[in-house]
This record gives sequence, structure tokens and C-alpha cells, in this order.
Amino acid sequence: MHHATNYRIWNRPQARRSAAAAFAFAFALTSHMPSEVLAQQTLNIATWGGAYGRAQAVAVLEPYARKTGTVLATEIYSGESSKLKTLIEDTNTPLDVVDVSAGALKTLCAEGLLAPIDADALKTDGDAADDFLPGAVSKCGVATMAWSTAIAFNRQAFRNGPPATIGALLDTARYPGKRALPNSAQRTLELALLADGVPPGNVYNVLATPEGADRAFAALDKIKASILLWDKPAQPMT
Repeated sequence: MHHATNYRIWNRPQARRSAAAAFAFAFALTSHMPSEVLAQQTLNIATWGGAYGRAQAVAVLEPYARKTGTVLATEIYSGESSKLKTLIEDTNTPLDVVDVSAGALKTLCAEGLLAPIDADALKTDGDAADDFLPGAVSKCGVATMAWSTAIAFNRQAFRNGPPATIGALLDTARYPGKRALPNSAQRTLELALLADGVPPGNVYNVLATPEGADRAFAALDKIKASILLWDKPAQPMT
């Protein structure tokens, strides 16, 4: 199982500093801002679609819009860093906040495509760190959630004994059938190393080396003929 953290980051290439400050204070100062002022603002958000996007809209975006009168405009993407970079660099596509994975955050921040966040501006009554989990506040983002990749299988296909460990992913002799995997190195290589016996706590250290990457691809080569790669979250269910 893969765990990561998503971040919501301010970004507007043409006005990075002012945008960063605006987001940092948005929630803290909402109650002090006249509703007619907020109603004139549009918050442009790039986020994921599917069930995640719907849940986010119901739990976070819609309540915030009702409370503040802010108009929300969303741009849906599937988590690809390349698509997000294109959106950020397109001056015709205004973006204020982007929802990305921890890996994409690190890359985009290093490339200067995200606005830096002033941790001191996030303070309420005490230190900003008191309001977030350890490590949640980084140079360019604030963690908003934790997520995981769940592995599902057809119960009827393995009546003599269903898969019980991640190692079954690479065992097509005992567990024959197609493997639907994300068309993304970020998740699929991690799954491959776990299935190949790398302890969960060592996966990222191993994957950070050329030998570790080669090991992940070698593991996938074992089941290459049985792999179906998917691009959008709705596809594996289909």
C-alpha cells in the first residue's frame, strides 16, 4: 500500500508573491472580510477529478464558497506533472491553487513554478506547526490529506485461495490474470519493489538508486505480458 500527501499550493507565475500571501491569510481572515468583497473574488483551483474531486467539492470547496461568497472555478487534471506545468505556464489559464502529490510538489517547487509560502503567515494563536502534522508545511505547500493506493482483486477468480500479500502481484503462475496498474512511475515502481520483497520502510531509499529503479523494472518485466496500464482513476474499475 502506498501512502502520500497531497498539497494545496498557491501559484500564479505573473504575480507569485501576492498570490502566496493571499492564500496564507484566506482562511484566517475570512470572517473579517466583508462578504461583498469576497463575492467579487474568483478562486481558480486545479484539482483531481473522479470520486476524489466530487468528495473534495462536497466536503471543502462548496462549504467554503457558501461561507465566504467566493466564486470557485476548477480545472480538472489527473495528477500528471506535465499537464500541470502546462497549465501553470499558460498565462491564459489563471491558477491560484493546485492540488498535487508530494512528489510533484517537490519537483514543481524546485523548478520555481510554485509560490513560496511564508509559514509565519499561517499562524493563528500559536506557532504554525501547532496547527499541522509534522512536516505538513513545506517551502511551497501545505499538506491537506493522506491517501493510499488499494489493491483489489476478483474473488471469483481465486476460489482456491485469494491473494494475501503484495507478492501475489508478480506471481502469475499461482494467480493468473491481467494486472491493471497506474501508467505512472510514481506508484507502479513502488508497488513493484514491494511485491519484489523490499520492506515498506526501505522502498524510497531503494528506488532513489539506479540499482533500485532497475530492480523495479526487472520485477515488472516478469509479468509484462499480463500488465494493463491505466491513465485515469475511473479506468481500472471499468
